[in-house]
Amino acid sequence: MHLSFGHSMIETGETGLVLGRIVDLGDGVTRTAWRLEVPADGRETTCLFFGGFNSALQLVTSRKRPSSSTFYRLQGYWDTDAARWIWQLPWTPTSAYDRACDRFHIDTGGGHRFYDCGQAILASVEPGSSEITEITRLASGSFVGIGSAGAGLAIWAENRAAAPFASLRAWAPDGAGVRSIGPSLPGQVCGLAVGADAAAGIYFEPGPVAACDARAGAHFFAAARADDGLEAGPSLGDEKVLIRDMATSGIFVAATIAHDRDFLPAGRYRHRIWLTRAGDWPLTEVNGTSDEVQILDMGLTGEHLYVVETPAGAGHGKVSSLRRYRLDSLLPQQGETETK
Repeated sequence: MHLSFGHSMIETGETGLVLGRIVDLGDGVTRTAWRLEVPADGRETTCLFFGGFNSALQLVTSRKRPSSSTFYRLQGYWDTDAARWIWQLPWTPTSAYDRACDRFHIDTGGGHRFYDCGQAILASVEPGSSEITEITRLASGSFVGIGSAGAGLAIWAENRAAAPFASLRAWAPDGAGVRSIGPSLPGQVCGLAVGADAAAGIYFEPGPVAACDARAGAHFFAAARADDGLEAGPSLGDEKVLIRDMATSGIFVAATIAHDRDFLPAGRYRHRIWLTRAGDWPLTEVNGTSDEVQILDMGLTGEHLYVVETPAGAGHGKVSSLRRYRLDSLLPQQGETETK
């Protein structure tokens, strides 16, 4: 489990410096650090993107000169096994795809990138390559609900617009191509996470809304990585919720969720984290953000839940605190049925 920390611009005269590091939360050791030098005279517009838990090993930077409308981008991926950066040229989707393409990564295996483009999945099939290839195109009437990757496997959900079920599909760098994961789910998948042992997600019961907007009827599920095992979990009830993020490790599953009752001014939501465990599926709310603090990111290991918080007002987007919770203190022992 890694977390990327960035720092604000440091003015040094002719240039500005942006510093950052990637920390292994298992032992607290900084695995690598980076420095971006930015001209301080305004000749270029520079953007820097670095991720939290789910994309902690990625770094994307772009620059644009005032006389140009084009951003020139460069993308880096920290290979933990080889302890080196892999640099790739970001890919710009063409008009052949019906919407903007969401990016997700396999976090081992040399920097495979994946793009969910609505009715197609594209990827850098060769490790570290900048070349992007279409690896599957969905049938008419289907669309990718969400994609996620971890521990050498990418999984995405293929939702049907006119039918009340979804299928999980996957790709790994083993030469076997695209494969199916488990049986169909009775609804549309709008939350997904991939762990070393299993995948987990949230699907919504069939309803009038085809997209992954705020909806009622959310259910957890867990799926095996390599066979047809699929297990349904608890429901979040009849309230409308919006799935923001998910994580899984071992049998544990966590989701960052915005409830309809928690709408805040300026288009923001007060996020809540719900934690459960496959098998007996106890469900507990870990913490909720306030008017002063919001959840920026969260991640799971086999023993702990990590929560990154950010100010709700001034300074929003910057890390204000990192909290760690022991999983065995949050959920009842297996065999108990208490729901908090």
